[in-house]
Parts: sequence; C-alpha cells; structure tokens
Amino acid sequence: MAKRHRTGTDIPATPYDALFRAIFDSSDRTNALLRRCLPQTFRRLLADTPPVLEDGSFIDEALRASQSDRLFRMSLRSGRPAYVYALLEHRNFPDPGTPLQLLGCMVRIWRRHAEGRAERLRALPPIVPVVFCHGRREWNVPMSVLDTIDADGDMRPFVRSMRYVLHDLGRADLRRLSGHDGAFAGLSALAAGSEPEVAAERLASILSALPGGDMGFQTVFTYMMNALQIDLGTLESALRMAEPEQWEVRMGTMAETWQEQGRMETGSR
Repeated sequence: MAKRHRTGTDIPATPYDALFRAIFDSSDRTNALLRRCLPQTFRRLLADTPPVLEDGSFIDEALRASQSDRLFRMSLRSGRPAYVYALLEHRNFPDPGTPLQLLGCMVRIWRRHAEGRAERLRALPPIVPVVFCHGRREWNVPMSVLDTIDADGDMRPFVRSMRYVLHDLGRADLRRLSGHDGAFAGLSALAAGSEPEVAAERLASILSALPGGDMGFQTVFTYMMNALQIDLGTLESALRMAEPEQWEVRMGTMAETWQEQGRMETGSR
C-alpha cells in the first residue's frame, strides 16, 4: 500500500486545492511525479530517498482562491537538502506576476529553512519551482524573474546576475564615494557610529563638511549626540577646528540641546 503524506491541519480552500493536495497525498505517487517533472540535470543529482512534504503554504492570502501550492524537501546525492516548490495556477489566464511571486515564495522558504542561523544563511539549499497550469490560454509568461527585468546594454549582465553592490563605510574612500559635502558628512557620521571612540579631528572633518545654516548640521549633530561616544571637551575641540569663527555660538546651541537630553551631568553618553 502506498504511504500517505501528512498534509497538515489547514483545510483546502477550493476544489482545485483539494485535488492538488490529493495528488501529492501518496509518497510513491509524489516521488514518481516530481522526478518526471524536474529537469534531467537536477534529477541526476537527487538521492534515491523519497521527497518529504513540508507543512504550510507560501501563497499570499489574496491568491488562495486561484492558486495552490506544496513544498517538498528532497535529498541530494551529496547529502545536502534541496526543495521542490509545486504551484498550481488554476486561473483561466496566465498571470504575468508569477515569476515575481515565485521569487517571494522562495525567499520565505529560505528564511524558514535558515531559522536565522548564520551557517545556514551562508549555504542556502537550491529550490526548483514547478508550476502546473490548466487555463484556456497558452502560457506566455517569462520563465524567470530575470527575464522580466527591463534593462538594456551594459546594464543587463549586472542586473541579471542578481548581485548587490556593497560599500563598507568603515573602509571606503568616503570623499570619492559621496561626491557631495553633505553626503560625505552623513556617511562619515554613520561610519563613526561603529567606532568605540571618535577623535576630535574626525568630528571636525564631519562638521566642516556641512555649510553654515545647512539643515543637515542639526541632523548630523543629533545623530552624533545619540550614537557616538563623545564628550563636551571633544565636541568643543572639534568645533574650534571646524568653525573657528562661529564655534562659540554653535557650541552654545549644542550644549543647550545636550542639556535637554540629560547628558550635561556626565558629559558623555
């Protein structure tokens, strides 16, 4: 007799959902079906063990009336895990949002698998989405979210690589990166936030980048007051270097703000 999967406690929302679940309600049937649905290159990497049904649905609530899904964990010959995400699309027309929806589901699957553990986040298992559709119209939706990105020329290879750009503010040349005094001051203040102690010279370079009267001055100062390890003496020295002609006026304003925040008594955070 064929083994039956545990299907969870959630109730099928539609007759389509009930039938789709029933198709995958047998371990033998599921194993045979999935191995024929998957690309040959992927099938060759699978171990002989049957797929394991995972509990839960990854479909947004608004789409439950027109879609059903099942998630299976499979083992690779290497011993590592892989997932097959099966989605039933039973609308009468192809949904152009399917590639983006699948990407969102994959992210949720990866997050649940990783459980916030660093070693798992650095080694996410492969996920193969399999879409079943039975609408009246021929499926004409791109087969990858990468194919939906509107990019031309030299931009296309980078965008389609799905890589992100990294700027480590603690190691970058912030003058070169920012290209603007106000942006330099803001980025420098953020970079200083990770330092155990900020020297007066560092504060002076930040403050001097902001022109007098710039509304960003108060924003940057408020950040430094709340996030950086500085005292009044260091702040005064920095203002003397940054604004030698106005430092007393600026210092008075800042000291008032500092006092309102309850930091004058200790002179530090």
